[in-house]
Amino acid sequence: MMDPNDKRPLVQFEELNAVGKVVFAAGTVFKMAETAFDYTLTTLGKVWEEAERAFHQEMTDDSNDAVIIEETHRDEPN
Repeated sequence: MMDPNDKRPLVQFEELNAVGKVVFAAGTVFKMAETAFDYTLTTLGKVWEEAERAFHQEMTDDSNDAVIIEETHRDEPN
């Protein structure tokens, strides 16, 4: 975030030298990687919590909603 009291001038990307462009590009890549990693962890956490909640909900319900539709027997290989 930019500090409104910061008096340093903003430098355009085109005005940077080669080292400045490399540093800027590396910072951008790292920030994008951080954002992707954070999003992935957040999503995995939500999925984990939802799965755990569903598991515990099924453990507490006294429902037998599993029904065997059809039984088949496999031939055993000799």
